[in-house]
Amino acid sequence: MAKTTVPTKAKDTSRSTRARVRKTSTKPRLVKASPTKPTPNKVSSAKAAMKEAPKDVSKQGSKAVKKAAPKANGQAVARLKAIRMKQTKSQIMQTITEETGLPRKDVAKVMETLATLAKRHVMKRGSGEFSIPELGVKVRRVQRKARMARNPMTGEPVRVPAKTAVKATVLKALKDAVL
Repeated sequence: MAKTTVPTKAKDTSRSTRARVRKTSTKPRLVKASPTKPTPNKVSSAKAAMKEAPKDVSKQGSKAVKKAAPKANGQAVARLKAIRMKQTKSQIMQTITEETGLPRKDVAKVMETLATLAKRHVMKRGSGEFSIPELGVKVRRVQRKARMARNPMTGEPVRVPAKTAVKATVLKALKDAVL
């Protein structure tokens, strides 16, 4: 019988133990982006990038949209499309002008009048309550009672005086739209 030898791996002494552990580690490494390349928008993985990418709605048939749409007075109501980014005041005004066909000055005047109307309702001698049914928000004036609280740093009790505050409540119509 001939004796066979199995070649053994030569130890790599050029790398430290720490480097070997880092190489075999399953943790993703952070790589600094070069200044010439644009950095991604806080997307750390491909999975997160897929979630943030807008979905292609064109593949869905019109039947699926009609089935999912709620009915009002026997007619299908158009489904609303979600707005993904927070809008500024001017963007909101622009959207309203495009949707209604009214001039921008008129839309600004309506928004200003609506704000003034809400303020007049919740002020001292006003009704104390203002609701916009189409928007799904009710704004009201509430009286907060005086109470005892604790200073978180020292733990000593502190007296909080009574005050008048404004409270906004979401109505059922808006809650149903979200859920």
